[in-house]
Amino acid sequence: MLTGTVAAATVIGSVFGNSVSTVHAEEAEVATEEVATEETAAEETAAEEIAAEETAAEEATNESGDEDEEVYTASEQQSEDSINDETIIETSEENAQEEADQTENTDDNLSGVRKGGEPVKATDIQIDDEAEVDTRNTITADLVWVNKRPFPNVGDVAELRVDTIGENNLKYQWMYSKDGGATWDYSTCQGNKTNSIKVIVKCAYDKEIKYRCKVYNSNEAVYTRGMSISGSSLIGGGANYGIEHPSGVKSHIKLEVDVPEETKYEWQVSKDDGKTWKKSKYKHVLEEDTSFGGDALCCIEYVMRTDMDGWEYRLKATRNRVTEYSKPYKLKLLKRKVFGTGAEFYGDYISLSIDGSYGDEFSHVIWQYFDGKKWVNSKIKPDFDNGRTIEILATSKNNGKKYRAVVVMKNGTKHYDAEAYTLKTQSNVISQPVSKTTQAGKTVNFSVKVGGREAKCQWQVSKDNGKTWVNSNAAYNKDTKVSIKAEKRMNGFLYRCAVKNGDITTYSKPANLTVK
Repeated sequence: MLTGTVAAATVIGSVFGNSVSTVHAEEAEVATEEVATEETAAEETAAEEIAAEETAAEEATNESGDEDEEVYTASEQQSEDSINDETIIETSEENAQEEADQTENTDDNLSGVRKGGEPVKATDIQIDDEAEVDTRNTITADLVWVNKRPFPNVGDVAELRVDTIGENNLKYQWMYSKDGGATWDYSTCQGNKTNSIKVIVKCAYDKEIKYRCKVYNSNEAVYTRGMSISGSSLIGGGANYGIEHPSGVKSHIKLEVDVPEETKYEWQVSKDDGKTWKKSKYKHVLEEDTSFGGDALCCIEYVMRTDMDGWEYRLKATRNRVTEYSKPYKLKLLKRKVFGTGAEFYGDYISLSIDGSYGDEFSHVIWQYFDGKKWVNSKIKPDFDNGRTIEILATSKNNGKKYRAVVVMKNGTKHYDAEAYTLKTQSNVISQPVSKTTQAGKTVNFSVKVGGREAKCQWQVSKDNGKTWVNSNAAYNKDTKVSIKAEKRMNGFLYRCAVKNGDITTYSKPANLTVK
């Protein structure tokens, strides 16, 4: 249009003279100015439309970020895995306004945002197809962890910065990845659209999060290398998981911990197999670590009780709103056992002993027996080992009787976790004599088999069908086998063996002598 006007002015000037040429030249200049004005207005309108679209996209992105912040705040007391991917460092209203001003120029049409809630793969990240890209890569960007310590801890504040070489008027967009760089999402941390951000190190080395920054302008976009942000866990190992403890004994749990500044520790207990946890009444104590190699040992001491069997304890560590939990430590009650010497003959003694750990708090043991209705304290007084061993006389009445040991501590508490022991006793006569039939003048033998540490035999005879008994004077009458020379008058006599073991005498069944 501009070219046609100028050409027309040139032709007319050549025909009608210089004055006419001058007039048309002025008209051409006015027309040129009008066209330029129209083009400028169109460009401004297009810019306003783009800015409006970018502002709307930016608001959508910010709303998504605000949701992440709300989720993190609501779950900051939960375990590490449930905390939001990013920890927001709160800023003042002034800094928040500055950040809001920076977000006016958004890069919503650039790669890396979530679409429909799904992360964009790294391989899909590219610049808008309509943008003209300078493939010469005139921007050079490097990622630096500014304040990194030699051994960072979970809960440290990490400051990341991009150092650039090249073009001016650069824009920045920080991104993070939880899957080793396979997918990336936009960060909502403080300064996420500047050349530096601050994030809280919230993952141990085995659960790291990667960060990178996209640096771009209207011509090109480059991505820094991904940097893993992780640190040493606040809680280490060192606990004796699964060790059994008897009731009444003071015990402890010790865990290796790092002790960076502003770290808070709390022991928690669960009584329902880890379904719910609450703060333990036992306070933690920090001790210098001399065995595990950490900074310190976080300890609690407790006195085991029978009802604590199966309880679980864990250590909670909190630093800069990042929370870690130790592996649960499950208590197991060590039930003390009573051991006996086994079945004993009447007159011997059964020795009962209780095993298990006692600790420095132990006082003595009380022995009880069950009378069929209730437990009754035994009248037998142990005279050694603080009552941990008792000797009971084996009698026919004691056979099947149950005994138990009650452990008494110095503070007076009694513990009944020891299993009861059932006594077994047996007669001193193991085999009974057998009746015999013989002829007068013949010799017959009656014999028994006896038991007992000090068993002694004495054969007896009854001439009135068992009403009265007297010691026999037959041969070997003090042996397990007695010899009788039969006489006609002895027909119907009864013979038995009296076995004496200690203070107990046991009699065999009578055997009948028949003489023909």
